Amino acid sequence: MDNKSSTTISDLTTRTEYQRMLEESSRLPVFLLKHSTRCPYSTVAWKHFQQFAAENDGIECHRVLVIENRDLSQYIAQESGVPHQSPQVLLFRNGKVVWQAYRSKINRRNLEEALRQWHPDGTLRQADQDHF
Repeated sequence: MDNKSSTTISDLTTRTEYQRMLEESSRLPVFLLKHSTRCPYSTVAWKHFQQFAAENDGIECHRVLVIENRDLSQYIAQESGVPHQSPQVLLFRNGKVVWQAYRSKINRRNLEEALRQWHPDGTLRQADQDHF
């Protein structure tokens, strides 16, 4: 039996929650899924994101429902400097986006690889810098 802990995915609905998430990214990796409830690509990405969160501990995972929270989604795009896509996953370290994927690039393998690329202090592993 596997005793590995899982990570809970919380929904962000306010700028204050987003700002807290950014602060948390100085302590550990934070993944944010921008999810559309009307998009089939987003449905598939959501399933991969849930599986990834269930298999990993020591990270934070959040979701923004982009239709229901359009203003927040646009604010995140503006503040992060990363144009909006849906579905889209952003990986934050030290308050900055250090990796992103969208549409079919959101899968467990790519999420796991992004997590492995980054040291706990938020710096890119030297051997992996050619990939980013």
